[in-house]
Amino acid sequence: MYFELLGPVRCLRGEEELDLGSPQQRLTLAALLLAGGRVVGSEQLIDIVWPDAPPKSAVNVVRQYLSRLRAILGVEMIESVAGGYRCAGTTDVADFHRLLSEAAQAPVAEAHTLLHRALEYWRGEPLAGLPGAWAQGQRARLAETRLVALESRVDADLALGRHAEVIAELSTLHAAHPMRERLSGQLMLALKRAGRQAEAVAVYTDTRLLLAEEFGVDPSAELAAVYQQIIADRPIIAAGAAGLRPAQLPAGVPDFTGRPDVVRDLVEQLQVGTDTMPVVGVSGPGGIGKSTLAIHVAHAVRENFPDGQLYANLRSGDLAPQEVLAGFLRALGYADRQIPPALPERAALLRSLLADKRVLVVLDDVADSGQVEPLLPGSATCAVIITSRVRPAGIAGARLTILDLLPADEGLQLLGRVIGPARVMAEPQAAADLVKACGGLPLAVRIVAARLAARPSMRLEALAVRLADAQRRINELKAGQETVASCFALGYEQLPPEQARAFRLLALAEGPDLPVEAAAAMLDVALVEAEELCEALVDASLLETVAPGRYHYHDLLRLYGRSLAGGEEQAAASQRIFEHYMAGIRGVCRVVLPGFVHPAGTGRPELSFSGAPAARAWMRAEQANAAATIASSGREGLLGEVPLLAEVTGVAEVEDAIFLPAVLLAMGLGAQRMSATDEAITLLSEALAQVDARAHPKLSAMIHALLAMALADDDSITDARRHAEQGLKLGRLAGDPHSLGVNQMALGIVCFRAGELDQAAEHLLVSAETYRQGGLPLRAAWPANRLMLVYLAAGRPKDAVAVGEEAIPMAEAMHDPLLAGRMLARLGQAWEQLGDTQQARRRRTEAATVLLPYQLMD
Repeated sequence: MYFELLGPVRCLRGEEELDLGSPQQRLTLAALLLAGGRVVGSEQLIDIVWPDAPPKSAVNVVRQYLSRLRAILGVEMIESVAGGYRCAGTTDVADFHRLLSEAAQAPVAEAHTLLHRALEYWRGEPLAGLPGAWAQGQRARLAETRLVALESRVDADLALGRHAEVIAELSTLHAAHPMRERLSGQLMLALKRAGRQAEAVAVYTDTRLLLAEEFGVDPSAELAAVYQQIIADRPIIAAGAAGLRPAQLPAGVPDFTGRPDVVRDLVEQLQVGTDTMPVVGVSGPGGIGKSTLAIHVAHAVRENFPDGQLYANLRSGDLAPQEVLAGFLRALGYADRQIPPALPERAALLRSLLADKRVLVVLDDVADSGQVEPLLPGSATCAVIITSRVRPAGIAGARLTILDLLPADEGLQLLGRVIGPARVMAEPQAAADLVKACGGLPLAVRIVAARLAARPSMRLEALAVRLADAQRRINELKAGQETVASCFALGYEQLPPEQARAFRLLALAEGPDLPVEAAAAMLDVALVEAEELCEALVDASLLETVAPGRYHYHDLLRLYGRSLAGGEEQAAASQRIFEHYMAGIRGVCRVVLPGFVHPAGTGRPELSFSGAPAARAWMRAEQANAAATIASSGREGLLGEVPLLAEVTGVAEVEDAIFLPAVLLAMGLGAQRMSATDEAITLLSEALAQVDARAHPKLSAMIHALLAMALADDDSITDARRHAEQGLKLGRLAGDPHSLGVNQMALGIVCFRAGELDQAAEHLLVSAETYRQGGLPLRAAWPANRLMLVYLAAGRPKDAVAVGEEAIPMAEAMHDPLLAGRMLARLGQAWEQLGDTQQARRRRTEAATVLLPYQLMD
């Protein structure tokens, strides 16, 4: 089935022409076909068929058109997709553009043949008989493309010495388009070569007068140069002469893989035909595939720019705009002696030469907008693609695409296209490990693939093992002279000293992301300066922003940055971020564990939080970063924190091996007291995984107890009971009253949550007695707090009052106002049950006074 649009709209099935129905129905089909396989929305179809005032039934009418077309063409020809419809039929328009594209890269003789074949597809006015403004706009666009193809074919005729044969055709074309300077130049050239110099001069004179009368402008520098050479009787070599259509695009990568959405968006953005010149920018870190993508897209749209394609790699500022302009002017036919010496004149001449031309300009690896501005054409018929490691700002009308990392499936696809799918299928896990080690960076995947392609017998697993070692991964990612490190170095070496220092030091941070507050601590600078440095690194594509005020390194960039840091600055920065997170943990303890932080203070800095919600928010955001930072810290940073952790954990000797689980325990306890059950379970589970129960039974018993309480609050009764019982066993093994008491309390809480009130009361009473007999009488207030809840639930308010009156002074003696405040609130409930509203009101008022500063009212 073949569709013809370059004339009346027709569909041929073999030799048979199908009846496509009414003009509006054929218009609907043409809109789908000219979309070239892209989706056309229902609203867009309505606008095409009824540009002025669509009827209320427009949606249904369009559906009827499509239904009838499916009946004529076959259901499979028109596909319904999300948001609209798609038709991927073969058309004469596509064949026409394909031949133009082939001609643009072919030698002159072959190009002439291809262009002649392309023009044979035209059967008259395109989309003839179709109504509406959209069809008229498409006719104008297609007619312009045909005229450009005719001009290109005439160029080939002139290059092949057929000037006498084309004079008549050129005269007719020039008469129809008298202000089209390319045709004027071609006719002047043909007449000059035919010995008709006076007529050639007359063509120029007529064109100059017409341009002055109609627009008040002079002929372009290109046409003026042809004229000057005619009157000087010199051979014509200026731009626009035959054979001087530039085609400078580098070859595309044959195994280009992935990014279909990005490619489609860029191709759409590069469509010319509006009042403004399309300028698209592609930004991202080194190795992300900017240049490969830009060249791939440039080849995809090349047929839309039949007057040529200009390309320059500016090497991040090493190549000056003045040099680039000289190269472009040479490509357009100017000899060195004809190129102006100054930058402004060169830029002006380029704009003149490209006026009304359809030329694509690709500027690869630019450093800033200052490099770009002199190189931009001035005509809306041209288009520009820019790639840059930085995010170029200040280029009017530019649309920026920031490249993401390559998804894992596309990384595997790329690996398979280079080394062969059979090797990937033979070792699927090793292939996945290799792609993961490359962190989604296309350059890294290509380097790995190149190494494997050069070693057909090498197992993928062998290279995956080498790349699994993070310390050597950067050095392993090299193939010949191409390395990931050298690619990153190009970006790093352009940074000012303060940004370079920030890049090195911030790469030392552990954890999934980096908040700006931690960055300020690492860099030892003010918060505002830290944010400016981080944002500068984001602009340089060396750091990513994951949320306002939070940043993240690509894995390979992090490894590269760490390789640059010196020993002394590395140690100092690591110590500063450790102290930052410990200050946060101390601040959390100050809010929710005041009994463990003596009112006189710890003697070490701490963050200040306005209340429990702020402390909880900090812990929720920073728990993973804090844990990762503490896990990587050296002994010197740990020693000063032992007194606080000894109080929280009940373990006097907090040695290096249990420092991390002790900190996680402190954070988990804080989360539990703030009713942040999910965070508490996560932190305590991680703490339990980090400690050896046989070597440290006391700490392990404490973690089991707190985890049991958190799970009970989460109604995970079976798991909670298991942890409490395991904690009891470890407490007995350690012979430690605190370990026994806290797990007996945990078991009581589990029974309470399970509705086993008698057993709950029994376990809590045993816990209180264990603390008293173990020389820790004040800590009996902890199970007393929970026992009050049991008595209230069992309808024993008098017993709840008795327990509370005895335990509240104990909580106050431990400097634990949170515990005291909660028991006061429960006393209020007990008095309410007893019918004493005055006592109930008094106790609740006391509770509110105590709890208000912590914003933790029950």
